Amino acid sequence: MGVLHYIVIILGLLAGWKVIRVYELSEELRGSDTEEVTTTDNRWNGILMLVMMLAFLAMAVYEVFTYQQFLLPPASSAHGPEIDQLLFVSFVIIGIPFVACHLVLGWFAFAYFMKDGREAYYISHNNRLEFIWTAIPTVVLFALIFYGLAVWDSVIAPTQKEEDTMVVEVLGKQFQWVARYPGDDGELGGVNYRLFEGTNSMGLDVEDTSAHDDIVILGEMHLPVNKTVRIQFRSQDVIHSAYLPHFRVQMNCVPGMSTSFKFTPVKTTEDMREELSNETFDYYLLCNKICGAAHYTMKMLVVVEPEEDYNKWLGEQKVFYAGEESNIAPVETLAEAEDISGEEESTDEESVEAEKTKI
Repeated sequence: MGVLHYIVIILGLLAGWKVIRVYELSEELRGSDTEEVTTTDNRWNGILMLVMMLAFLAMAVYEVFTYQQFLLPPASSAHGPEIDQLLFVSFVIIGIPFVACHLVLGWFAFAYFMKDGREAYYISHNNRLEFIWTAIPTVVLFALIFYGLAVWDSVIAPTQKEEDTMVVEVLGKQFQWVARYPGDDGELGGVNYRLFEGTNSMGLDVEDTSAHDDIVILGEMHLPVNKTVRIQFRSQDVIHSAYLPHFRVQMNCVPGMSTSFKFTPVKTTEDMREELSNETFDYYLLCNKICGAAHYTMKMLVVVEPEEDYNKWLGEQKVFYAGEESNIAPVETLAEAEDISGEEESTDEESVEAEKTKI
């Protein structure tokens, strides 16, 4: 909406206000009491209330059909349709009382406006009515909760065996994502928060031989299509939230603990580009938790491709620790980190004792 549209709206409101003021002045010239509320005034208020409610509902319906395309992107995971159906059912259950209540409110204002000889019916208490309007929402909400729990269980506890599931670890830190894949041994090596330094961007422990063949990738993650993947999340600094909207998954990344979820991508990046007729489309892992000043820049490219292409890409990546050919050389071992930490604590204690001696 341009500036001209806003100017037209403002001028229209000012013109309406002037018309009302002219009407009030004309009534005063006729000798009418403009402060008196007549039956005609009440009737018009009831009509306008009903018209406003109908216009409001029409606007709501228009917005639902016009902007539903921006609600969620097309689902690209095996459990995506279940999540979408749950969302649709929730909207229907919420939408029915939303529409009904507004229609009843508008109708009552129109049909029962105040006029001479009409008295309001006063009800102080009605056990049956209170039981009905308490029981019905309770039953409906319980049904919705149980349905949601069933969908959640089917998502987080799929039927695939653990040995048929590939594992990828993702570390969140201000303001980037780092992915780690297990090497030929099929196991992710140990990590420790003391080892976050320099090029050791994930805090891997080189004393753990399982970490030597791990593959660390900054800002990019590849996944094979139709293969169940369990992504393990860690955070180096603050709480982040890993959000993959096309795969209908989201999980908080909490410092000091590991979280995870499983999903099965069913559409490659190329498939989505053809489906959307968009050659520039890409999947992204986003941070959905405000984690700092540059939160909006925290995203990672996710490439879903056929398994043979994925295996080829993974085979081209360098392992974490392979002597002089290391892709990422570890800065120090865990023992060295603990020694440094101990020396720093000792130095601090010596400084305190020295200060006490001076005093």
